[in-house]
Amino acid sequence: MAAYTRPILVIMLGALAINFVLNLVSYYSSYTQAAALMQSLSSGNTPFWLELLMVCLTTLLEWLGISGSYNFQLGTDSTEAMANLNYALAHHTAYGVPYPYLGSSLYNSFANFGGIGLALALLLAMAIVAHSYNEQRMVRANFLPVLFNRNTGLMVGLPVLLNPLYILPAVFLPMVNILIAAFAIFIHLIPTPVYWVPDGTPGPLVAYVGSNGNFVTLLFTLALLAFDVWVYIPFVRLSLAVEGRIREIDAKEDHKDV
Repeated sequence: MAAYTRPILVIMLGALAINFVLNLVSYYSSYTQAAALMQSLSSGNTPFWLELLMVCLTTLLEWLGISGSYNFQLGTDSTEAMANLNYALAHHTAYGVPYPYLGSSLYNSFANFGGIGLALALLLAMAIVAHSYNEQRMVRANFLPVLFNRNTGLMVGLPVLLNPLYILPAVFLPMVNILIAAFAIFIHLIPTPVYWVPDGTPGPLVAYVGSNGNFVTLLFTLALLAFDVWVYIPFVRLSLAVEGRIREIDAKEDHKDV
């Protein structure tokens, strides 16, 4: 038991320090003010580099268990988004809209499959790599919720929250998706999604519905999802290897105690 004392003390002291800081933030309403500032920066016709920064910040905050700027808004709640929608209705096409690279539209359509951090891609990678009964059971239990963008069970049960093994893909892969999608829009491979999408629409279908059923957009989105799964696979393998090693160490410690 002595081997566990120091880690437990470090975790408890760290938790107390974090709780103290969060209480200060709550007392001075700093989080509310920061959230309002982030939302103002991420909505509307902001520079593209700033949109990418807000996406990165959103996913990082979600990895920490805190909602980010793109979690506070829909894709059609700004003046620029309405201008895009009116253009598409007037011209019967979403090609050539005045604001083709809106952050909220790109994020919701191409960087949020299954919820924050492209949870659906992570779950599919887990289904491919994992072999144990418990791991496959976790995949089956979370498939439908994640498909409809409800990923709380996966974020906590895998876990993804505060897990350093998943911080790189969870934070930066959505930004890569947006860069690829923006390039596809730039070369007119796909139109900008401008139409309203019902809440709960499966992540890979959001861009398809938002582009009024553009079939090329659907194929592009599925290819993007396949790319995300491919990127996640080595991280899942690493995570499973680390978990297996931890179980071996725990078994040895238990044997010593006996």
